[in-house]
Amino acid sequence: MTNDVASIVGLAWDFRCCLAVRKVIVVDNNSRDRTMDNAGATAVAEPRQGYGSCVYFCFQEAPARDSEFIVLCEGDRTFRAYDLAKFLAYVRHADFVNDALTVECLHASHAQLSTFMYYVKLFVGKLLEAKHLGRSTITDVGTMYKVCRRDALARLMPHLDRRVNLEFQAHLLDVALQRRCEVVESPITFYPPVGLSKAAMLTILPPCALVCA
Repeated sequence: MTNDVASIVGLAWDFRCCLAVRKVIVVDNNSRDRTMDNAGATAVAEPRQGYGSCVYFCFQEAPARDSEFIVLCEGDRTFRAYDLAKFLAYVRHADFVNDALTVECLHASHAQLSTFMYYVKLFVGKLLEAKHLGRSTITDVGTMYKVCRRDALARLMPHLDRRVNLEFQAHLLDVALQRRCEVVESPITFYPPVGLSKAAMLTILPPCALVCA
């Protein structure tokens, strides 16, 4: 779908250096550069075009048994591995921990979230929160960096529609709340993109294993 050759090696290196990460998988969705050749991680291809298809394929590629959590993030280096520590602190209380980009002091200068988009994300998040009143506090529906419990994600997969394109993250959040999953947000840092974006999926160790390491 897009080209990440300028960013994907740095992204893979960042997460491989994180002690919590067991494996990094990069999903190529019809890039036209050498993203696949320079992934710096396990690279797999999803020929079905579209953001929803790419993310759904990421989840399908997640190992079935050897990791308790799955991490999804964009391939353009707008996110950093050190924020996994925040997610792991919250995931003890949730099935999904989503990024929240609505804390403005955590945005790097020249990040791609405009003031207009900030309020759009906040407004749509509150609409979804009202739909599932009492289930979660939502300030951001474009959650492109998240931690998912593997067992909760497995329960949701039959109910997700991979044909949903750019709205897939909101669709995933909606379905998760419909299926009574516990969803928590965590504020994270947000950086300007390097190149263009593509989803990258990582599998991480359980927190207890991280502590033992």
